[in-house]
Amino acid sequence: MDKEQARFILQSFRPDGADARNPDFEEALSVAAEDRELGAWLASERAEDAAFAAALNDLRIPDELRENILTVLRGEHPADEFNDMDSA
Repeated sequence: MDKEQARFILQSFRPDGADARNPDFEEALSVAAEDRELGAWLASERAEDAAFAAALNDLRIPDELRENILTVLRGEHPADEFNDMDSA
């Protein structure tokens, strides 16, 4: 496996390390361990992934979101403040 193939595979490496035992990821990680530039790229990529995951965890999901989505999928209209604004 060359460096670019390893980079391509590692772009989808999950932050929790769940892929580490997959043979393709094992080989790509081995290439990254031997190649300083690829290793630095992987470290940066993993740091960005961790920051993104942390930012997602900080988002507040409205309690009624799930029900509103299901209501719309049924072809109905959710009763929320946005509908109240339309009639004003």
